[in-house]
Amino acid sequence: MSNEMASIKIPLPSLTEQQTISAYLDEKTLLIDNIISLKHKQIDLLQERRTTLINQVVTKGLDKNVEMVDSGIERIGTIPKDWEVRKLKYETIINIDSLGEKENPNMELLYVDIGNVNIL
Repeated sequence: MSNEMASIKIPLPSLTEQQTISAYLDEKTLLIDNIISLKHKQIDLLQERRTTLINQVVTKGLDKNVEMVDSGIERIGTIPKDWEVRKLKYETIINIDSLGEKENPNMELLYVDIGNVNIL
């Protein structure tokens, strides 16, 4: 087997050509790395924009010209005039199956697991 390997012929550019190829590859891979870095920055900016858009629409609605009023909830601020502020307990039901039999179904919950929340 070693005799076979020793007899294989390969093309071998001159040292100058090898250096030229190496410099070319270094330049092009640096360019590609810079483009990848810019794309990662664009992705980060787009993810930030998506988060901002979701927060804006969920708290302000789609109409940017609608009259806003104080929600009475400090962390939310103002909401569109025709929106209501209601307690979560009036908009959801408790998944009774997740409570123990001895639990009072009217008890105040300090923590609500998302698996226990159903939309009416």
